[in-house]
Amino acid sequence: MLFSFSIMMLLVAISIPLANLSLTPSLMNQAHHLIIYVNYAKSYAINTRQKVEMEFDSTTLRLVCQDELLEEYQLAKAGFSKELSLWFNEKGNINQANSIYLQNGKEQVKITFNLGSGNCYAK
Repeated sequence: MLFSFSIMMLLVAISIPLANLSLTPSLMNQAHHLIIYVNYAKSYAINTRQKVEMEFDSTTLRLVCQDELLEEYQLAKAGFSKELSLWFNEKGNINQANSIYLQNGKEQVKITFNLGSGNCYAK
């Protein structure tokens, strides 16, 4: 009985750090989630025929339309390389070509925003 309890305790002790690692999304997954939010901003701008701003600070992307917060995406254990402000006009075109890095100290993923169409990709 004592022996099985000790093995159970060992399994629990090992599984806690492993579960914590599996719950943290990878940097590339976070980049793909970020692109979903960017595409949402573009679609919202086209559908409502209003300018939608994307504000990147150290760990957060905020989507704002007419001074109203639409959505907010918080990075998990990662950050953006710089503060950046971009916007989509009512036709879904982005105001400038630019790029930003997601980084966590060990790796980084580059998000590139193409001028005009506002398409973006992670690399």
